[in-house]
Amino acid sequence: MFKKAYSLILIACFTLTMALAPVGMTPTADAADNASYAAVRAGNAFFVGENRVTLRAYVIGESIYIDLFELALRFSGTEKRFSPSWGLGMRTVRITTGRAYTAIGVRTSKPVKNNETAKLSDAIVYADGVRTSISSYVIDGETYFNLREISKLLDFKIVTNSEDNAIILEINMPYGEASLRNIDPELPMVAVTYDDGPSKITTDAILDILGEHDAVATFFVTGSSVRANPDTLLRAFEMGNEIGNHTMAHINLRTSSVTTGVAQLLGVNELVEGITGVSPRFMRPPFGEVGANGREVSTQTKMPMIMWAIDPSDYLSENSPQYIVDFIFARVKDGDIILLHDTSAKTATTTGILIPALIEKGFQLVTVSELFYYKEIEPVAAHLYRNIRSAEK
Repeated sequence: MFKKAYSLILIACFTLTMALAPVGMTPTADAADNASYAAVRAGNAFFVGENRVTLRAYVIGESIYIDLFELALRFSGTEKRFSPSWGLGMRTVRITTGRAYTAIGVRTSKPVKNNETAKLSDAIVYADGVRTSISSYVIDGETYFNLREISKLLDFKIVTNSEDNAIILEINMPYGEASLRNIDPELPMVAVTYDDGPSKITTDAILDILGEHDAVATFFVTGSSVRANPDTLLRAFEMGNEIGNHTMAHINLRTSSVTTGVAQLLGVNELVEGITGVSPRFMRPPFGEVGANGREVSTQTKMPMIMWAIDPSDYLSENSPQYIVDFIFARVKDGDIILLHDTSAKTATTTGILIPALIEKGFQLVTVSELFYYKEIEPVAAHLYRNIRSAEK
């Protein structure tokens, strides 16, 4: 199986290599209409999930551009199926999601050259009737669209494997970009999570430790902390960590009104998406308080509730870093979710002990989304998840 062969996919890590690196050299729509740019045929092997597909693509600057109609054909039998069509004058592309594209032999007879000249396209894209911004270029008479921007529009994940020169389009995972890490889904894994941040000094220290050990975590952030430390949030995200939602002001969802709870979660989603381009998938109820109101908030926002299997109370002054680590090690099992808080220097010290110790013990450190993905469990709103072995209804 391709999934097992290439191991764990790191959620939403934007430190991609080569052609999917952040756009820096690629010209924008402000460039002169008659300007020409070098287009090099992409030599990557493309996969839709585990299935290798033929997909014509070029690299322009530092980004990959693909034939949108070919992509639609490859997606035609999947949940991400969509149907593109050119409008009058070949200037407007209309995308209808949820409808399979059935065209046969879309320009496949035309050879793709290794080196071509690209000219900035003035194509306008409408998705389900809404105009959207998708970069595009005309290469050898055909229009190619930015793969990253298409993946965000259609909400699927791009994964690169530089060792095998492969690009995997993961249609069952939310938008993000990733590089493969050497993690075996058959071996034990846990998700370390941090609440209440980001905190400039503590969170950055934790990120340093995670990066040193090629590990990731999930940060359940509050809106007030995100506003205070947007750069730290972006750094966490770009390092491949997952961002979760902990409400704007750390309110009690059980005692607050449903309207207030929904507004609190949507506020964080808007802030995080504005900084990272990706909205949080999960929420964690502050204080672990849920009740009927909290469940309704989860239902209305369609955000599953992530609790924890292990809470070492790292926020208590009497609990030393070593006590916290010992507490965790006395209880930790495969699939557990561990609760910490990235709001005190002590937790950074604890992380420095905990992360290498967990790795030495044989645990792989993954995000919450990765736990669900590799245990093949689909998270559901209004359910409480303390680990990936069970859900409390």
